[in-house]
Amino acid sequence: MLKTSVLITIVVLMIQFLFIAPTSAQSLINDAQTAKIRNDLRERETGEKSKITVKLRDGREIKGYIAEINTDDFVVANSKTDQRETIAYSDAVKIKKSGFSLGAKIAIGVGVVIAVAAIAVLAAKKPCDNGDCF
Repeated sequence: MLKTSVLITIVVLMIQFLFIAPTSAQSLINDAQTAKIRNDLRERETGEKSKITVKLRDGREIKGYIAEINTDDFVVANSKTDQRETIAYSDAVKIKKSGFSLGAKIAIGVGVVIAVAAIAVLAAKKPCDNGDCF
C-alpha cells in the first residue's frame, strides 16, 4: 500500500512539473518582453513626430504615432485619420520606429559624399586638347 501511494505521488508530481514549469517559463519571457516594450516606449516622446509600428500578439500591425503612455497601456493614433487605439503592454510583441535606421542614414550620407566627390573630380578634370590630357 505504501509503495502504491509513493508511486502515485511521484507520478502526480512529475505531471505537475511537466505542465507547470513551461507555463511559468513562458510567463517569465512575456514579463521580460513587456518590460522591454515599456522601457522602449518611455525613451520616446509622445506626439506626431514619434511614429512607430506595433506588432501585436494576434498578428496585426498598427502604424501611427504615440499619443499617450500610461502605466498599463499606451495609445497609438493613426496620423491620417486620428483614430486612436489603446494597446496593453502585454499585447505588444515588437515596436519598430518608423523611418530609416541609423545604418541606412549613414549609408545614404556616404553615398551622397561619394557622388559629390565623383562629380567634383569629373568637373575639375581638364578637357583633352591635342592629346595632352595630363
